[in-house]
Amino acid sequence: MKQHPTTFLLLAVVALGLVSCKKNADLATGLVGTWKLTSREECYCPAGQVYDETVTFTATSFTFFKDGLVVSQGTYAQGTAAPCGTTAPVPVLALTDVVSQSLEVPFTLDNQKLVLDYRNRCISDSPVDTYQRVP
Repeated sequence: MKQHPTTFLLLAVVALGLVSCKKNADLATGLVGTWKLTSREECYCPAGQVYDETVTFTATSFTFFKDGLVVSQGTYAQGTAAPCGTTAPVPVLALTDVVSQSLEVPFTLDNQKLVLDYRNRCISDSPVDTYQRVP
């Protein structure tokens, strides 16, 4: 039986492609999508509070919801800035809501977990909000 290197190479590429396929949900990365608030720390918040808050990001805009109602919406850009009392730049979201209030919020993003750290404003009662991606 004569072997054809081209046929073997083609079959190897197809097999590799099939093995490396993943569902779209497995590939969900970045800010785009809906996020549910799971914890709020570093603030004088009532203990044991249950949160019904979400945020939805598109490629350029955001909408914060509380109890199913819009509480803030606008546009955002990713950048870097030095948090309050430091000189080292960190990743921030520059949020500009529809009433033109602009806020730079340091954030961390780890695929399914988003943390927004509002302490950047040097206000003692500013929270650190942790969100989980909504499938």
